[in-house]
Amino acid sequence: MSNSQFLGSIRGIGPVYACHLTDPTQGGPKIWETAAASLTFFTADAANKFLARHAIDPFTVGGHKTKIIRHRIKTRGSAVNGRSRVLRIVGHPLIVDPEYLHRVITQEWGVRYDTDTMQHTPGAETSEIIWAFGSFRAQAHIIYGNINKYFMGHARAIYVADPCVQG
Repeated sequence: MSNSQFLGSIRGIGPVYACHLTDPTQGGPKIWETAAASLTFFTADAANKFLARHAIDPFTVGGHKTKIIRHRIKTRGSAVNGRSRVLRIVGHPLIVDPEYLHRVITQEWGVRYDTDTMQHTPGAETSEIIWAFGSFRAQAHIIYGNINKYFMGHARAIYVADPCVQG
């Protein structure tokens, strides 16, 4: 299961704060026969909406029915305040390039990330990437800050709407 497939199944709920997927394992100290996911929304309202919707209509991903369990550890909601796991990155074409940014993000900044979707629009003077990461907390938020700090004047990142909000 990919982040794109998983997050693509979540629409009309609310913005995703964090998402983590775990593949099945066949060996080692713990054997998991199926994939697992941890999903956290920005608000309790969105989490409750997700749980209520799928108490009636089972949540399926790629034709597979899932079992949904509320997190044991409850956390306080976080105000969205225009933030999102989705970034619009605009700037100089040598910087706003998926391969270059991947190298900088992973090798220089040490950020591990998952991509939900990415749309790259190259240009002669300005390029644009709409990049939906798997998580706001440990991915988009850090990348947003680093792009706006290290590429100031040459590229900038702007939060855009999470597609999980839209129906």
